[in-house]
Amino acid sequence: MIDKIVSLIFRWSALREAIFNEVRFYDALDAGIQDETPGAKFWQDQDGWRWWKYDETSNRYIFNDVPTRSAFETINEFDSEEENAIS
Repeated sequence: MIDKIVSLIFRWSALREAIFNEVRFYDALDAGIQDETPGAKFWQDQDGWRWWKYDETSNRYIFNDVPTRSAFETINEFDSEEENAIS
């Protein structure tokens, strides 16, 4: 039964490619989360810089979805979030 469902889903090339693109997206996201390289928590999107961090007190990842214009603003925002969490 599962084989039949899988073959039905993968029959359409557009749907198959969309599924594979989604898998690649989550693989890239997972690789970025695991990366401990300094600066790996920041990335430039089409409309600005974004960042993510792990909050140990709430035991979850926090993604900043609001883009900033420059990397400097992003790092300052990230640092101020860290300082607010400490105090």
